[in-house]
Amino acid sequence: MIHSNGKFHIATYEKNILILVEGMATKNNTHLFHDFVEKMLAEGFKNFIIDFFQCKGMDSTFMGILLEISNFKNKDRQSVDLTLTNMTRECKKCMDSLGISKFLKILKEKVELPKLCFQILEGEECSRDKMIEIVKKAHEALILCNPVNEEIFREFLEELHLETQKKN
Repeated sequence: MIHSNGKFHIATYEKNILILVEGMATKNNTHLFHDFVEKMLAEGFKNFIIDFFQCKGMDSTFMGILLEISNFKNKDRQSVDLTLTNMTRECKKCMDSLGISKFLKILKEKVELPKLCFQILEGEECSRDKMIEIVKKAHEALILCNPVNEEIFREFLEELHLETQKKN
């Protein structure tokens, strides 16, 4: 089980999936988030509300995963409705620094979420190969939405490419 200074609390509400981000959302725990969203999409859900009220910060991998998810389709090929709520100033600043805020639906007003029974999203460490693939796709999404990010992440992506070559 991993939390790496961050946790995701999950609940369903009507036809929505609510995810509360607590602490840090980083490459060390993002695979749990990513895998859960993929599973919910496979089950037909398409509405995801992600609350950042308790989020202390996020890294580029998590931000890239948000972009990726916003472009997913569910099992019925319906587009995902990804809504970000209660964005902290620090988190918004992170997103703005990579120019991705304009590509995500971020509610500006404070949202009072319903009182639900949330479960902590738990899982195991992911394999090295899976981690590299998740990180790579996340950063490719960042570059796709904002070409300025290519300069920021070029060397990093080259290193990831070399890592994937080592396994072959």
